[in-house]
Amino acid sequence: MSPVQHESSNALSLQRTNEHATKEGGNSLSRGPRLLLATTGSVASIKLPLLIKEIRQLEPRVELKVVSTDSSTHFLSSDELESLNVPVLRDKDEWDSWKRMGDPVLHIELRNWADAVVVAPLDANTLAKIANGLCDNLLTCVLRAWPASLPVVLCPAMNTAMYQNPFTSRHTQTIKEVLPNFEFIDPVSKRLACGDTGVGAMAPVSIIAERALEVAKKGMAIKEHEEGKLSVAAGTSGIVGNAGGAFADTSEGGDEISKSSTKGGPPLDERMKALIECGFEWAGAGGFPPPQPLDNGNHASPAKTQ
Repeated sequence: MSPVQHESSNALSLQRTNEHATKEGGNSLSRGPRLLLATTGSVASIKLPLLIKEIRQLEPRVELKVVSTDSSTHFLSSDELESLNVPVLRDKDEWDSWKRMGDPVLHIELRNWADAVVVAPLDANTLAKIANGLCDNLLTCVLRAWPASLPVVLCPAMNTAMYQNPFTSRHTQTIKEVLPNFEFIDPVSKRLACGDTGVGAMAPVSIIAERALEVAKKGMAIKEHEEGKLSVAAGTSGIVGNAGGAFADTSEGGDEISKSSTKGGPPLDERMKALIECGFEWAGAGGFPPPQPLDNGNHASPAKTQ
């Protein structure tokens, strides 16, 4: 198998991401769920084409992108992936797409685009990185920036001896405790690629595909709910947010919400309440800082391990 050849130019890949991100405000009838699939350095990466086919059979409207670590591309066939017409993004694309201040940052663009992330397979190295908060490649940067309200599914796959190493259970438990929106689909016992028999093989593709669509649809619903609350607040009080995270009163004679003025629109305390209900925190006299999500009960519930 040959390493994956990037399916198009870096600029085109980023352009596609941006085009999808600009449609973020649409309702469930205007688009399908957006799923970011990720592969890491496990031989189970060879099952990615099967996973993509299974997901599309279950939901033809699904929008897919793939992030592959450099080590995982050793196991992927470029010809088969190209025939599936799925954008495949690698670490190199993060750097090639950014030239100067103001250019889009790829891992943030992907974070904004996707409704859910499924890492299948998750190797021992990436498991350890996530548990320790490391972000030294495109995938781990996406996960470090990932919203606390949206789901992530991790599908470990490794040799039995690696899976039984004490660090594996420690890292798994750390993720469950620190990142409650992350869930695991446990590996299964079978004859492994190395010839050993034991627990460590990635879960069946059919199980992963079904769960992937469930969490992607849930993530899409969470996004639409959050955007709907913000739209209601803006429509009621005349408050809108700009790209820098600042808020302003757009009603006649309005003023920046961070100022004490209440000219136009409802009183400042009512506008504060509207934004707080949308998940933003008030910083006192300094006004509203860049949006910080609150826990509004929208976290995806971690699945019980099998």
